[in-house]
Amino acid sequence: MNQLIEGSEQSRFILIHDNKDAKGEALLVEFIKKNVKLGNKTDLLCVERNSYVLRSLPIDTNLNVHFMSEMLVKMCEDPTDNINADPFKLFQEVQNRPKSHSKSILVIDSLSLLLLLHPEKFYRELHRLLHFNKSDGIQCQVICLLHDDVIPSGRKISLMYERLASTNIYISQQNKQLQTTTVHRKASGRTIEVVELLYFDQSLNLVTKEVVKVKESHSEDDNKDWMTKDVTFKLELEEKEKQARSELVLPYLKKQTEGTGEIYYEPDATDDWDEEDPDDDLDI
Repeated sequence: MNQLIEGSEQSRFILIHDNKDAKGEALLVEFIKKNVKLGNKTDLLCVERNSYVLRSLPIDTNLNVHFMSEMLVKMCEDPTDNINADPFKLFQEVQNRPKSHSKSILVIDSLSLLLLLHPEKFYRELHRLLHFNKSDGIQCQVICLLHDDVIPSGRKISLMYERLASTNIYISQQNKQLQTTTVHRKASGRTIEVVELLYFDQSLNLVTKEVVKVKESHSEDDNKDWMTKDVTFKLELEEKEKQARSELVLPYLKKQTEGTGEIYYEPDATDDWDEEDPDDDLDI
């Protein structure tokens, strides 16, 4: 977890799953604070009325706050922030941002309302933003909070975004303590799953404590299941097809098996052919 917050472990899309019994706002704010401290250009899109997030934001030129309604602005001390922000225009703005030495961070405090208002369009535009490549090499990281217990269509929608995210952080309540299960997929395809406890120290800083590393895998079966799940066409060969492929003799292989393999050379009329022995003048 700390490596993801510090930015030493790369993740293009971090999705934090919470519910009414285990809130994830404190973890979201921790990501914002750290990126602002690192000098990363950070945009926060406030979709819901969350007093904890708004009051915990650092005041910095690297942080721009965008509100989807005027009612949310009244809870923020800075009246100069953007009001009635269109999330899709914000996506386009991030894509067109000029080259910089720092990363570009887009944080959304809740996907629930956006999934309700624009279920298909939002997924399509988010997918485009995450896979957007620029010649100048600008990096864009998206960090979102998703309330799993209030999203439309329930688990089906949640699974779509789980597969899109390179990192899923699930927050739960265990013995009156917040516990996170982080499932992180590296660029190499290796998956790491870690369980940690979250709590605040005396300085009100968020502290993570690893409980157990549940799983670390890099098997072809895992990748195969992830790729072929819910696909409407066949990607794998049946046993009869595999056997027919192994027995197939390609034309160029058949040609190589004919003859003795000897090489014959016939000199051309223009060849400079010297039949004298080059070692004739040597006394050997």
